[in-house]
Amino acid sequence: MVFAHPGKPVAKLQTVSPIHTRQRRKGRTVRPRALGGWVLSIGRHIGRDGRLRNETSWYFPSSWSHEKADEKAMEIQEEWNRLVQDWDTVFRPSLRAEGDINSETPHWPRTSTLIAIPAGIPRLSPSASTQPRDDLTLEMVASLFRENRRLALAEGEIQNVTFLTSCVRVNGALRFFPSKQSLANLTVAMIHDAKCHMLAQLKRRSASNLLIEFGRMLSWFYDSAHSENYRRLGGLSKALLVRKAKSTAITTYNEHQLKSFFRKADAHERLLLLLCLNCGMYAADIGRLTKTEINLEKGFCHWDREKEPDNPFYLYHRLWPETLKLARRFYNYASTAIATDFRHGRAEQVDCQLLAFVSRRDGKPLYRIGPSGSPANRVDRWLLPLGVSLYNLRKTTNQMLTEAARGMASDPDALIAVSELSRMFLGQKAEFLSRLYSHSNDVRSAEIIYRQMNHYLQRVGDRLRNAGVFKCIATSRRGMPKE
Repeated sequence: MVFAHPGKPVAKLQTVSPIHTRQRRKGRTVRPRALGGWVLSIGRHIGRDGRLRNETSWYFPSSWSHEKADEKAMEIQEEWNRLVQDWDTVFRPSLRAEGDINSETPHWPRTSTLIAIPAGIPRLSPSASTQPRDDLTLEMVASLFRENRRLALAEGEIQNVTFLTSCVRVNGALRFFPSKQSLANLTVAMIHDAKCHMLAQLKRRSASNLLIEFGRMLSWFYDSAHSENYRRLGGLSKALLVRKAKSTAITTYNEHQLKSFFRKADAHERLLLLLCLNCGMYAADIGRLTKTEINLEKGFCHWDREKEPDNPFYLYHRLWPETLKLARRFYNYASTAIATDFRHGRAEQVDCQLLAFVSRRDGKPLYRIGPSGSPANRVDRWLLPLGVSLYNLRKTTNQMLTEAARGMASDPDALIAVSELSRMFLGQKAEFLSRLYSHSNDVRSAEIIYRQMNHYLQRVGDRLRNAGVFKCIATSRRGMPKE
């Protein structure tokens, strides 16, 4: 078990410890983004200079509880253990062939290596891909699935983190099945036995994540051309289900807490808070929002959610006066910088002149993926000292919006629309939105489709304004962002 506790870590590679002041580790000052948060040190990695580092640090927000930090630490611990077990058979041969001088020592691979050979899933050789379909094993199906996901990554349909997570979870699920298990002989009883072994060794949420991805792999296979001689398993959904895998409790903020966040923040941080409250944006959404997706004259955002790149529709949010005021103040009017982003697993040039908001210091993006696969997230770094979670901010507005909608409902049938309004604000997948957008995807159509949702969204803004949450925006002149 990985425990979180105050003070100095007692286990170098397995302990999460909170950092409340500028402490020093090995004579170096802890990075500012870790102040007030949690740090986990586990595993090794390759530094920018190409040398092997003896310690890899993972930073978690200070808003996380001990239990949440422990849970995330356990997930990273499990990934590291799986990587070490697969090192000799999967990673070492690949790295040695590439001439990597550090191939003998287990370490967190770079993104390119993970894309080339995900942990524990062997490549499907040309001879294996042409052999009779009745001989396909689960490992071979996983290789086919990985190739499909890799193409989706290259085409921008999924994000890099989604691809890597899929590889790790499929690999983790396969550990609980017999080696070289034939797909033709796979039964629901075998899946149930594997689930029982998972629950005996893993937390319910971790087991559920592995089974969900395993089920996604099987569903893709049965719907593909590879399944010509295979019959879809009956009762698959029930066999993969793990009950009580997630907590249904949702943490939201009240007006007093929101007022405290805005009072402590500077003007630039308040804009980040408002973009999340007003539009439900995460850090990646803010950092990659383009100038064509925000209209400062008419006061709306017509944008594509970063987390759902395959959605066939754009979101449309009317901006509150406070959001519009700060957006005009910190809009990117002059940056011409060029940055590199590895969001699709390969280096891509980003023209910062096209972005709506950039760093005031160097004109670089507020969010991008580095060559190692980890995000360069300035949004979360600035908001970390405030102790605020963008996830909870989104849920706060969503809860207030649904309360306003239910309060105006005249009959029980209108409650069906409330769930739809919630999905519209959060930008989640919804069949009805796909149908509405099937004829047109322009701004005018989006304005009509989202009119009811924005009506209640404006009521949420009025509620927060009347509670004095935005009072500091009109009175404070403190505006330079923290870099």
